[in-house]
Amino acid sequence: MNPSLSIRLGRAVALGALAGAFLCALTLAGCGRKGGLDPPPVTSAVPAQPGPQLEGSSAQPPPPVAPTRKSTWLDWLVN
Repeated sequence: MNPSLSIRLGRAVALGALAGAFLCALTLAGCGRKGGLDPPPVTSAVPAQPGPQLEGSSAQPPPPVAPTRKSTWLDWLVN
């Protein structure tokens, strides 16, 4: 076997392995799911006692305040 052919074949195999590893890393980097966090596990089997009701307070708790969303230059990848 010609030495230069052996070197070229070795480089081609190494380059192919490097490209395969790079493609696998890119593929796995895209794994994941978009969504909110899972709720925390329930730690107590005893229901919590409601606090004292203040006069004039409504029976419904106030609605939750949505957090402000900061956008980054990478948002186009996720959306």
